[in-house]
Amino acid sequence: MPVTYSWYNNKQTILVVKFEQKWAWDDMYRVRDAVLAEYTGDNRVDVIADFSNTRHVPPNAMQEGRKALEKMHPNQGIQIFVGVPTMLKMMFDAARTLMPQIIADADFVFADTFDEALHIIETQ
Repeated sequence: MPVTYSWYNNKQTILVVKFEQKWAWDDMYRVRDAVLAEYTGDNRVDVIADFSNTRHVPPNAMQEGRKALEKMHPNQGIQIFVGVPTMLKMMFDAARTLMPQIIADADFVFADTFDEALHIIETQ
């Protein structure tokens, strides 16, 4: 599976989504929909999206990224992107300018390592 997820802790407050090699938007949407269907808690959920094992960015990233941001869990906290390819970072920066009404509701940052991502969550 090119996109997988697991809970970092038993309280289900940190979700880890791993992207591998040649992932596609449908892979990401499948994981997102599975998490939305599975999670029934009411606590905040921070997300670590780990891109450290891929440099691939599927086509139509701006359009698909917008769709992804429009359907976030209402309890989603910060979203931390680990090891993001430069091209994807540039697209996020462009999205902040082109779609401020959507991006304003999404709290996301970049981290170089998984440990750095955990530190960001712990200091929130």
